[in-house]
Amino acid sequence: MSADDVIRISDPDEMIKVYNRILASRQGGRKVRRGGCSIRMLDREGTSYELTTVYTYKPGRFSKEQSIVVTLTLERESDGLYSGTISSSTFRILADKRGSLEEVWSGEMAEARKKMPEVVKAYIEDIGELKNEVSR
Repeated sequence: MSADDVIRISDPDEMIKVYNRILASRQGGRKVRRGGCSIRMLDREGTSYELTTVYTYKPGRFSKEQSIVVTLTLERESDGLYSGTISSSTFRILADKRGSLEEVWSGEMAEARKKMPEVVKAYIEDIGELKNEVSR
């Protein structure tokens, strides 16, 4: 785990505002469109949060669109900052099955690079910009 692979933030609520602004300002490619993001507290004490980002992915000309949900867990450290390892982000492919979304595939970034490299590239760009914004 390198220093480039870790994101450290002090205020999760402020971070989500910045991240939403980043996602809204970025252009999507032909295959990937950026959606929104959210953050939720995983425990009452506020020691861990889950950052969720949504992308829409259309791998080929005649394929159906897929919703990709990427989650990154942020844990509070002893110095009060929250940190998460970017390469341990979980990618999930959700597909519309008779009106409801069902998980079709799930894996970490290394596996997702092989399956949907365009989405991983967009995510790395987005989270990299977030990292630069919040570390100022």
